[in-house]
Amino acid sequence: MPLENMRAAIYAIVVGALLLGLVFSTTPFFTYQDTRLASVTITADPAGPLSLVPNNDNLGYSAQNDAYVTLNNSGDLAINLNDVQTNAMLKLDPAFYVDDNLNQTVTVTITVSGPYNANGMPVSSTAKLLVNGSTTLTFTLSPSEHEVPVYLTLTTYGTSPGTFLDFHITFTETYS
Repeated sequence: MPLENMRAAIYAIVVGALLLGLVFSTTPFFTYQDTRLASVTITADPAGPLSLVPNNDNLGYSAQNDAYVTLNNSGDLAINLNDVQTNAMLKLDPAFYVDDNLNQTVTVTITVSGPYNANGMPVSSTAKLLVNGSTTLTFTLSPSEHEVPVYLTLTTYGTSPGTFLDFHITFTETYS
């Protein structure tokens, strides 16, 4: 093979290798970015992915004849433990039910924090609000399963009359 043809072949191999390297290079030559909008609609509890349903059979009533656990005017679960005595234990067996409105299994974690004062600041108190006997409850709920009962226990040991305490109950849902 003549020297010129050999140079042309080597040149073709080198250029081909460089071009092949560019094609299979890990450096991105093309980036695509797009934005999507997400809409969020807030629904009343009975219409959401999880329903929080008050127990209408075993709620207990305060001196004002108001149920402890109700659906408020917005359709949200409301828990108002009014007129509980000092050094007492109030049990709501069950207080409400949790139901899965979707067609997939969900893991639900209910966490109680507090107590807080009327301004939302943590306070030192021996009062406790427990959900099924603890400050955290986790359970799995499948679409074919019936409602899961949630029991609340409020203890007011060591409190004084006229004390206001606020507890936060957080529901976390994880879909599998």
